[in-house]
Amino acid sequence: MVRDGVIDWYFDRILPVFEKAGYPLFVIGFDVSRDKAIELIRRRGDTPTTKSDRLFQLLDDHQIHVPRFRKHYTPDVILSDENLFDHEVVLQKIKQRMVKS
Repeated sequence: MVRDGVIDWYFDRILPVFEKAGYPLFVIGFDVSRDKAIELIRRRGDTPTTKSDRLFQLLDDHQIHVPRFRKHYTPDVILSDENLFDHEVVLQKIKQRMVKS
């Protein structure tokens, strides 16, 4: 199952459905600085489904939901300002997980 970072907000409603169906979870945590988050939102710009201003408003709320999510799920890999787009880190962790299965 692949879900975006907003899963932190409503994980308790959606993830049990996938777990009950037997899907393994692979959690990628994102620990980026506020400055990096703002930079990424600005670079992304507005889209047909949301505006940058709305995403800026949600930054503080997001900081509430991430710890709540992580009380129940430990990230398999954490990406930060330093390695945010290092896809090899993620692929290596996925490969390790597949070998264990």
